[in-house]
This record gives sequence, C-alpha cells and structure tokens, in this order.
Amino acid sequence: MRRTATAAVSLGALAGLLAACTLHTGAPRPVRPAAAVVGPATGALAAGGTLPVLAYEFTPGQVKRQGIAYTLLLNGCLTRFGFGGLPQPSTDVRDFDVMIGRYGADADGYAVSGYHYKRYYISGRATDAPPSWAAGDRSAAGGAPSAEQESVLTGSVRTYGGSVVPEGGCDGEAKRRLTAGGGYYGTPELPGRIDADSFDRSAADPRVRAAVARWSACMAERGHPYPDPLAAASDRRWNTAAPSDGELATARADLDCKRRTGLVPLWLGVEQELQNAEIEQHRAELETVRAGEQAALGTVAAVTGPAA
Repeated sequence: MRRTATAAVSLGALAGLLAACTLHTGAPRPVRPAAAVVGPATGALAAGGTLPVLAYEFTPGQVKRQGIAYTLLLNGCLTRFGFGGLPQPSTDVRDFDVMIGRYGADADGYAVSGYHYKRYYISGRATDAPPSWAAGDRSAAGGAPSAEQESVLTGSVRTYGGSVVPEGGCDGEAKRRLTAGGGYYGTPELPGRIDADSFDRSAADPRVRAAVARWSACMAERGHPYPDPLAAASDRRWNTAAPSDGELATARADLDCKRRTGLVPLWLGVEQELQNAEIEQHRAELETVRAGEQAALGTVAAVTGPAA
C-alpha cells in the first residue's frame, strides 16, 4: 500500500510558491470549484481522533505564518537595496485538520464532493460560502526578477549599490532570522519521520491488512474493485474539474464500507500505538524539537504580529 503523510503544508514548497506567484505575472486565474458541504468525519475521526506526534509538528496555519514572516523579511531586505514590485504575503492563515484524507475517504464530505473533497477542504472552499481570499488570483504585480534582484536575493554578489549583500543573500538573511534562538524554518525531521513511518508500518500491520481486505471485498460487491482505500482515492478517473456521478457513487460506497468494516478507527488505533512507542523512545529529543518550534513561533509573531 502506498504511503501518505498528513496534509501539513511544506514550508519549502510554500516559499517556492510565494516566489513563483509573486515574481511572475500573467498566470491564469484558478478555477473555482463548486462549493462542498463540510460533513463530520467517519469513525474515530468523528470524535476528534488524531495522532500523538502531531503535538510535535507545526499546524498548517503555523506553517503559513512562517511563510508570511519569510516574505516580510525578504521584502525588508530587498527594499534596502532599492528593489520594488516585491512579493506580497499571503492572507491565508487558516488551520485545518490534517487527518482528513489520511485513510482515503474518511469524512462525510466525500459523499457530497467525491474524492475532490480533500482538495476542496484544504483549499478552504469546502463551505457554503468560500472565504473572500479564495476567489481569484492573488498574485502580486512585479514580473520576473531582474538579474540584479536575483543576485541580491541569492547572494551571488558580495555588494550591490555600494552596500554589502548578506551571506546567502536576502533569502539567507530571512532564514537566519527565522531560525535564531534554536528555531526551525520548516518541519523538523524527527516528528515528520515518525509521522510517515507510522503510516507505512500500520499499513503492513496484520490487523489493518485484514480490515483493508474486508473493505476491499465490500467494495467489490458494490462493483468498485480496489485493493485498498488509497487506490480508490487516487484513481486517475477522478482527475476532472468536478466530481462525476461515478466518482460520487464510488466515494459513497467507500464510506459505507469503511463504516461496515470499522477500518478507520482500527487503522487510527494501530497508528496511535506505533507513534506512542516512538514518542516514548525519543521523548527528550521531541521536547527539544517542541522548544525549537516555540522559539520559531515567537520569532514569527515578532515579525508578523501575534496570531489573531
């Protein structure tokens, strides 16, 4: 079975997207999908079931605020060298439940939106009234960076306009500020590894394999033969602008088979067991990680202002 990770946003990817969206113009406006109703999760997730290692990871909202702080620091540095038309920080600081979609269709919203639901949910569009920031292209003006701006951004020159360029350029300066005092820029390695490994190990656990086999048999009886829930969720037939009738029927059968087999609470319970054992083994290291994360969040708040 293929591995999936929680839906936490990658800070490196976020920074790259910020640069790509803000230093280039003319990108087409994103297609705004139909609204989807947010429903309760299935099984244990409906009762707020979660994974213990998430206590040692940044939330998606915190990662987004790090990206905003990075952009502000980058802009401040570039402004010192006389550059304008700079990236504008995102206004999206929402948090969301990273457990949604971990086990395939595991929330009732899948019955309304099919396997498009996770995409709608993470984007903030899975509501009856999408937030204002979700509409349209939020890219800032500015165009592609000039060779001079690129050199100051990356630090490929030592001086510019009579001023010394920071080591690593404005990018390096911003990241040093965010990691000062033992803080992190991006997701720490240890909790991320525990998170990913527990999924792989739980998928191979005999209890989960037996439950998946029952789910697969249930799906086959309904005319939807898949070896596991992730195969159903990643079916290429669902790569469409909106869910088809076939996709909706498959997702609804998926949810029903999960309820009948108790797959979600069982799988979650196995992952919790595995993670708790790893956390106990690495308790001291993880507490150091948590202290570094708190230091990073303090720096972010100093740059952006406290979270609302």
